[in-house]
Amino acid sequence: MAFPLFLESQLDGIVRLTQERWEHIEEKRQRGERRPDIDMIMQTLKEPEEIRASAYDPDVHLYYRAYGSQWSVVVVKHDPIGSFVLTAYVADRIKQGGLLWRKS
Repeated sequence: MAFPLFLESQLDGIVRLTQERWEHIEEKRQRGERRPDIDMIMQTLKEPEEIRASAYDPDVHLYYRAYGSQWSVVVVKHDPIGSFVLTAYVADRIKQGGLLWRKS
């Protein structure tokens, strides 16, 4: 994979995934944490079921896509010079935060 990757997203347009952020996600996976793979990240950004604003930072958007009883979550920082992936993880539920978009 050649970084940075430029991924299509439902709300934030093109989102950048840097090598440093990908290594962060992979490092957590290698330690046994549940983390989505690159295909899940791309699908979650492009075809989410819900997008929420972070309760702590309105410029951070959480993209959710269900995989069975689990949620793939991709965390995107919206920045005037371009949005980028902060991290991605697997969760059991959707966190609180303002609803920005929901699949109808």
